[in-house]
Amino acid sequence: MKRTNAFTLIELLVVISIIAILAAFALPVLMKSMERARATECANNLNQLGKGFTQFLMDSDDSMFSIQGTGDDAWPKVMQRKYVQGWKVYRSPFDKVTDVRPKDETGNVPVSYGINEKLFDTLKSKWKPPTSKLIFAAPAVQKTPGKTIRWEADAFSNQNCKVKAGGGSEGFGTHQERDTLNVLFADAHTAPMSCKDFSDESSENGKERWDPTFERENP
Repeated sequence: MKRTNAFTLIELLVVISIIAILAAFALPVLMKSMERARATECANNLNQLGKGFTQFLMDSDDSMFSIQGTGDDAWPKVMQRKYVQGWKVYRSPFDKVTDVRPKDETGNVPVSYGINEKLFDTLKSKWKPPTSKLIFAAPAVQKTPGKTIRWEADAFSNQNCKVKAGGGSEGFGTHQERDTLNVLFADAHTAPMSCKDFSDESSENGKERWDPTFERENP
């Protein structure tokens, strides 16, 4: 009797099992690669915003945005009108499109980043900490139960990037198991930072990162 070229049921099950095993190994690698790509895009967004902030400060005689600014006077609107016009830059790739935060390029567009609250209404020329250590901006997120995060800011608001990590300092970041986020420093360079270091505002290092008026006693 001639043997047909069709697979038997057992052969099909073996092939499916092998594919499933390979997929199980490949999926974590794929997810990590996608996370790294999103983290890189997020850092690029902050770099572009950093260039815009630098130009804004030069045009404003070192004066920072007003903390009272809302609506068309909020910093995202001020920045978008002249310095960084593409709204895509203001949205983190980790900030997923939802009904509450739709994909929008006009009006009340979702914004993922916030500014260090203590920098509002200040003069760059008066900042005392090294600008390479002073936090300028970062993803504006709030911690929710577990390691999920919540995004709330939009183009009409002056959002604050300082996170009060209720219940602990870990688990509110955007990547690396939610324990890390990208940070833009006042010298316009961007680097990843652990949530633990980011949320520290009591040690000397923490004060140097968050308070533009802080000055070490023994520098």
